[in-house]
Amino acid sequence: MLRRGGHRLCRASIAAAAENNLAETAFLVAEGNDYRLRWFTPTVEVPLCGHATLASAAVVMERLQPDRNAVIFQSASGPLAVSRTPSGYVMDFPARPSTAVAAPATLADALGVGPLE
Repeated sequence: MLRRGGHRLCRASIAAAAENNLAETAFLVAEGNDYRLRWFTPTVEVPLCGHATLASAAVVMERLQPDRNAVIFQSASGPLAVSRTPSGYVMDFPARPSTAVAAPATLADALGVGPLE
């Protein structure tokens, strides 16, 4: 967990992520009753990382504030709510509606099958 203002140090966050050598490293900063959450790979910042969000929720609700049963993380993908349940944690992912696109004319030939829709 970083102290307030720590997110201005993107280079330092990327360096720490590189040192951890994991797919993503989460950095959280307390902001009132919520937390600001950002994720970094060893080379870039990413807009969303589900497993690191759940791990951050576990840190908040098991170590930092054990009396909490829910936390909201403010992120580049919008607010992410995580709640504790008897069987673990539940996260409400942001919805990203899809739109249909036309398949390239050669795709069906390359795959040997055509689209169902």
